[in-house]
Amino acid sequence: MSEPVRRRGVLGISGWMLFACLFLPTLRVCSDPMMPIQFPPTYGVYIGGILVAVIGFSRLRRRRQQMLLTLLGIYLVTVLAFIALFIGGEIAELLGLAVGAVFLAVVFLIMRRAVQVSWSERAVAIGCFVHAIIAAGWSALLAFDPGGMWGAQVSLGAASLMLFAAGGYLVSEVKDPSASTTDAPLPEARMI
Repeated sequence: MSEPVRRRGVLGISGWMLFACLFLPTLRVCSDPMMPIQFPPTYGVYIGGILVAVIGFSRLRRRRQQMLLTLLGIYLVTVLAFIALFIGGEIAELLGLAVGAVFLAVVFLIMRRAVQVSWSERAVAIGCFVHAIIAAGWSALLAFDPGGMWGAQVSLGAASLMLFAAGGYLVSEVKDPSASTTDAPLPEARMI
């Protein structure tokens, strides 16, 4: 059974808010409002918000570790897919397909190894903080774009709140990692 950990409600709320921004009008393109759901390469930022929300509301360390692995897998697949698509579009389609197949095997091997590792609460906090930085950067690009719409400002607010909450989570784990564990010390053995 997995050991309980402290909930991070603000982190969870900010994750759900960021996910909701997937369906908000964010950018005006050719005089038409566009939502992030219409652009699949951005799904990682918003689906990552759901994973961070589950991490924030979860009381089980194992669940947090599972969500961290899923977040890691989403980013790994996204980055490698962009590289394979670039190679396929700019160099040769067949080469891009071959690189994509190799990357698929690489993702499988990395994720297989990542599942076997016991991730600490600090690693989960770092993963949430990195996702918050990426989400804040992406949202800032949209919010400060001349075609940015109100959904971009909401997304920036949610990402900023996530960055604040994830920063607090990370600081608490770096400052006193033993406070988050609930392991009771073993009783002392005494000889009579």
